[in-house]
Amino acid sequence: MSKLRCIVLEDEDALRMDLKRYLGRFEEVEIIGEAVSVNEAYRLISEKQPDSAFMDIKLIGGDIFYLLDRLKQNTIQIPNIVVTTGFPEYVMTALNDYHSHIVQYLVKPYKDMGEEKLRKAVDALIAAQSKKSSSSNMADSRSHTFVSSRRNLIRIDFNQVIYLEVAGSGNTYVVSNRDTHTIDYTLNQCLEEIFPTTFIRISRTNAVNRDFITRLNKEDRTVEVRMGSKVKTLGVGDKYWGEMVRRL
Repeated sequence: MSKLRCIVLEDEDALRMDLKRYLGRFEEVEIIGEAVSVNEAYRLISEKQPDSAFMDIKLIGGDIFYLLDRLKQNTIQIPNIVVTTGFPEYVMTALNDYHSHIVQYLVKPYKDMGEEKLRKAVDALIAAQSKKSSSSNMADSRSHTFVSSRRNLIRIDFNQVIYLEVAGSGNTYVVSNRDTHTIDYTLNQCLEEIFPTTFIRISRTNAVNRDFITRLNKEDRTVEVRMGSKVKTLGVGDKYWGEMVRRL
């Protein structure tokens, strides 16, 4: 298994350095960034797209609840999280609101917790990432699925879907040659839990089925997809371009 691509969010310099030093003992972890404020953390997650994060509850400019709300509202993928806090009473709020992303919590200071607790936290992140990968593999092995759409269940044939688009209010448009459905899932949920890896995120609002891509326009950062006898052009965000090209 590849290393966990991890970030550290901690506004106290000494504690952040301690945590990075302790995590450096685990060969499974690669620290790809750090931040002390909510705004820095938001940019870091948007640009680096880490799969794992150690997050302090309190950051400069707000807390992680505000950060996670911003990520969710802008359909930016939330990593698996280990909450680090000196205020354990906040943890239950975090677990209730973002339980699907939070895999463990640690009570500071780090020097008092011992390597065993950090080992459990790293193991929990590995397990969560492995489960996410397994879910993707299961989606890849299926040709279709049934999903919720306005209180109904509809069949989605993956090989007929051309692209996905954010519909707002936690919904996503599923666009094919024949029709467009609105399903009751965010774009992140679609990509993480439902659709196979042939679907590639190209912007904050769109993902495309690579089997329908006919042309990439590097100069104006667009992609053309085949829609019957027509072609549709979709914009590609700068931060998504490299990953899209790699996966093609």
